Amino acid sequence: MTSLDLNSAMAEVRNSTQPGHDAAYFGEHEPRFRRTAQRITEIAPRGSCVLDLGSHYLHLASILRLLGYEVIAIDVSVFQELQFVRARAETFSIQMVATESAAMGDFLLDHDNRFDVVLFCEMLEHITFNPCDFWKRIHRLLKIGGKVYLSTPNSLQAMNVLSAIKRIVLLDGIGINIPSIFGAVTYGHHWKEYSPREIFEYFRLLSPDFYVELSTYSYRQYSYSPWSLRDHGRRFIRSVGNWSGVFAEELEAVVTLRSKSGIVASAPSFG
Repeated sequence: MTSLDLNSAMAEVRNSTQPGHDAAYFGEHEPRFRRTAQRITEIAPRGSCVLDLGSHYLHLASILRLLGYEVIAIDVSVFQELQFVRARAETFSIQMVATESAAMGDFLLDHDNRFDVVLFCEMLEHITFNPCDFWKRIHRLLKIGGKVYLSTPNSLQAMNVLSAIKRIVLLDGIGINIPSIFGAVTYGHHWKEYSPREIFEYFRLLSPDFYVELSTYSYRQYSYSPWSLRDHGRRFIRSVGNWSGVFAEELEAVVTLRSKSGIVASAPSFG
């Protein structure tokens, strides 16, 4: 497959989207896809082997494939069995691997030390299982010097902080609300979002082999009514939060595997 420039790759994948949720999801996340693809070109040369964990509709995997990367995409079968996802994998020559046992680290057992980059984009906040065995597998799959590229919402983003304070003051509760639990498909819940400090602690507890470089950014676009004082207030709060860095909407981490001494964290047993 001929390598394209980023603009051309974005356009080709955009044109491949199907009407409905596929196109809507791409439209919402296009700025994030562009930023991620640009960052991957900065941390790994074209031709590198990339593992896209939580590949969803293969938008990002397809962009990277068009940029000249070798890409293997992993997700649960509910996504990979969608007809338009399967068609996209065929169009862009992406190898798909379905797994329902990520929690046990039971995937790609014959690919140790193969990957230069592991993508973990907008996935950390969805994990509901003990992640130790999962990260042991990632540790084995990465080459020494390989990188995990991670993006996830910042739990300390300004609107989250104000919403949490409001819910506590009103005695509504802490964490995601009940309508959020009932109103999202199983893979849609953000059960745990992380702060910048927690990202550092997360990988420190996993292994001394990991070195974390973290930054903040924002990509979401919002519709505001020019006549709504509430909307003006929200726009101001988000702008200040993104400007501050600490209260920005999104976290981006590049986690380098500097050695292979092993994962020190281990999942507890029931026995």
